[in-house]
Amino acid sequence: METWVQARAGLKDGRVVTERCDAYRGSARSPITPDVHLVKVKDCLRRRLSDAAMDRLIDMVQRLDDVKDARELTKALSGQ
Repeated sequence: METWVQARAGLKDGRVVTERCDAYRGSARSPITPDVHLVKVKDCLRRRLSDAAMDRLIDMVQRLDDVKDARELTKALSGQ
């Protein structure tokens, strides 16, 4: 399966600039380290969760096979 991303921007002078990336950061062709991935995850989660809730969710996802009740995961996702 081919995966790529394309961005298009309209400029004030009327031109349209388009760029395609076949190996974006985090793709199979340009992987990121687990530490870099964790930074990205925390950056996204921080918008909605407290640090404690974020850490709880990350820990739960890292131990997903041990989660006995999916309701615990949904609570963690909502910051409860």
